[in-house]
Amino acid sequence: MITMAAATGLCVAGLCWRYGSGSLMRLAAIQLRDGWMLLAAVGLQVALVLGGQQPFWYSLGTLLLIGGFGLRNKHTPGIALAASGAVLNLAVMLAHGGHMPVHLGVLEWLGGTAYASGDVLAGTKGVATAANTPLALLGDWLPLPGAVTGVALWSPGDLLLLAGLLLLLARTMRGESNP
Repeated sequence: MITMAAATGLCVAGLCWRYGSGSLMRLAAIQLRDGWMLLAAVGLQVALVLGGQQPFWYSLGTLLLIGGFGLRNKHTPGIALAASGAVLNLAVMLAHGGHMPVHLGVLEWLGGTAYASGDVLAGTKGVATAANTPLALLGDWLPLPGAVTGVALWSPGDLLLLAGLLLLLARTMRGESNP
């Protein structure tokens, strides 16, 4: 969650540099419907990371909220792509009891603590899993590049989510009209 926020912040900074300070005003003026759904979904995910006792229900609630937000804003550029990424993440989490599967092989490659399949990763919503678990390719297994390799792992859903956010930010900050 923190790496997604950092990546989004870097995108905003780069686009602001590219399109000027007026682009922040255009971003501030964007009209999204039912933004409370996103805030509630973030709240559920924060509660899950902080030790929510019912991870399946936290993830299901988040899925319903993000799906509803995506449907309400489907005509806004980037929202459908971002919501699709979030839905992919939540689908794989629901298949794993509300936790995001993290590949044991990648954890071993990164070094550090040795985990067994099924171990919940402290301070995260992840669970260590073997590569043959349900929907394993949708789990966290893509390391960040370069100097930040050990900071976090991303899933294909994370990449779709970030691509959707970048599309929304770029079109809005460039000054293209949104429906």
